[in-house]
Amino acid sequence: MNAKIKKTSKNNLQSVPYRLHPKMHPMIREVMEQKDFIFYLMKKYGSPLNLIFPQIFREKYELFDQMLRGEHLNYRLYYTCKPNRSNALLREAAELGAYVDVSSHGEFQAALQVGIEPEKISATGPKNKVYMDIIIENQSMCVIDNWHELEYISTYARLGQPVMVRLSKPLINSAVSDDTFGLPYNELNQIIQTIKNTATLDFYGFAVHYNYRTEINVAHIETVVSATLQAFEGGLSPKAVNIGGGYLVRYVDCKDDWNDFINHIKGSLKGNNEPVTWDGNGMGFRLQNGTVIGTEGFMNHCEPVTCENHLEKVLYSTLECLDGTSLLDFIRDSGLEIYVEPGRALMDQCGVTLANVEFTKKSSKGNLLVNLDMHYANLNAHTFKYMAEPVLIHRNDNLPPNQEGVYYYGSLCFASDLITFHKTFPDYLPENGDIAAFINTAAYRMDFTESEMLRHPNAVKICITQNDNQWMEITDNDYKKDQS
Repeated sequence: MNAKIKKTSKNNLQSVPYRLHPKMHPMIREVMEQKDFIFYLMKKYGSPLNLIFPQIFREKYELFDQMLRGEHLNYRLYYTCKPNRSNALLREAAELGAYVDVSSHGEFQAALQVGIEPEKISATGPKNKVYMDIIIENQSMCVIDNWHELEYISTYARLGQPVMVRLSKPLINSAVSDDTFGLPYNELNQIIQTIKNTATLDFYGFAVHYNYRTEINVAHIETVVSATLQAFEGGLSPKAVNIGGGYLVRYVDCKDDWNDFINHIKGSLKGNNEPVTWDGNGMGFRLQNGTVIGTEGFMNHCEPVTCENHLEKVLYSTLECLDGTSLLDFIRDSGLEIYVEPGRALMDQCGVTLANVEFTKKSSKGNLLVNLDMHYANLNAHTFKYMAEPVLIHRNDNLPPNQEGVYYYGSLCFASDLITFHKTFPDYLPENGDIAAFINTAAYRMDFTESEMLRHPNAVKICITQNDNQWMEITDNDYKKDQS
C-alpha cells in the first residue's frame, strides 16, 4: 500500500504558530510516499537508518558542472569527502570524472580504492606524517596549511610536487572569528620567496575557503586574488585560484514559514508568545532593555540563493583589488583555472535519516516528548542544529488531528540527548511504530560526528535508486563495487 504524504490541514495551519516543512527533491518525496517500502527498510536494517540517493548527487554535480562550463571557464569541480563517509557517493564522483578533495590519510586511501587518479586528488587540512607521505608517494596536490607542512613537503617530495597554499580568512574587524586553517596573509612575501627558492615544488596557486557570511564573503575572494597578483609580481607563475566551498543550501521549503518561526522566538523572549524552544532558550537571541538583540545561533534554513546559483553570484562579484572587475572576467582574461569545492551544496538533497518512534511522554514542565530510536550524534544535532520538521510516516491511518508542539529526543541516558531544540507541530501525533524521516541530512549531519556511544550501533547506510519505476536498495559499500 502506498501512502501519500498528508498535506498540512487547514485547521492545523491556522492553530499553530508556524510549520517548518522540509524542502524535498521530487525523488525523495516519492520514496517517502512508498509506505510499505519504508517500513520494509526499517525492519530489515534497523533504526536509525541513513538513505543515500546517488542519482540526486549526479544531478547536483551536473548542475554545477553545466553552470561552470556555460561560463566558458577553465575549472576543476571537486567532490569533498569530509561531509559524508559514503563510499557510494565517492564511487559516483569517480564515475563522473570529478576531482576529489580529501582531508585525511583515510579519505585519501578511500579515493584511491574507488579508482580516483592520484592527479585528481587534492589533500587539504592539517597533516600528520603518514598523511603527507601518501601525498608525496602519489604526487597528488598538497594544499599547504602551515610552515611545518611546507618544510616537510619541500624536503621529501620528488621534483614536480604540485602544491597550493591555503590562506587564512581575512580579519576584517574584531567581530570576525579567528581562523585555525592556513597561513596568514601577512606572511605572503615570505611564502612567495620560500616557494620561489624551493626547486621541488610545482606551485599551482593559493586557496581560501569562501564563506557565505555577508560581511566577509567578498573579502575571501579578494584575499586569494590579491595573493595571486603578488605571486606573479614576485616571479612565480600561479596556474589556478581555489575559492573552496561554503555555498548555501535550503532546508525549509517556505520563506514565510521560516520567518514566522524566527519572529515567534523573538516574541517569546518578550513574553508575547508561548516559548517554543527547550527551556526557553533564545538560541542566539536575548532580551536587553526590552529589545531583542543578537542573531540566530543556527544556520538560515531558507536561503534565497542556493547551490550552483549562489556560486554563479560569487563569480559575478566585483573586486576592489581588480578595480571593479568581476572574478569571472579575471579568470577568463588571466588564463587561470578556477577550483571550486561545493562541499555541502554538492550533497544537497542526497540523504535522508530515518528513525523509529518508540513512545511519547510529558516532561516535568508539561512538554510533549517524542522518543526516537537514535541519538543526537546520528543527526549531528548539537553542532549543526537541524530545524526542519521531520516527515512522519504513520503506521496507522485515521489519526486525530493535532495542534500540540512536540520535541524529539533520543535514546541515550543523557538529559541533553535532544534531536530538536524547538517545537514542531505535526498534523498527527506520532505513535509507537511510526517513522520520523529527517530530510537532507547527507552533508555534515548523518555521520559526521556519529559514534557508538553507550554501545549503540552506528546507523546502517544504504543507497536508494530507481530503475524502470522500481525502487531498489543496496548497501552503501556494495554500490557499483564491481565496477571500481
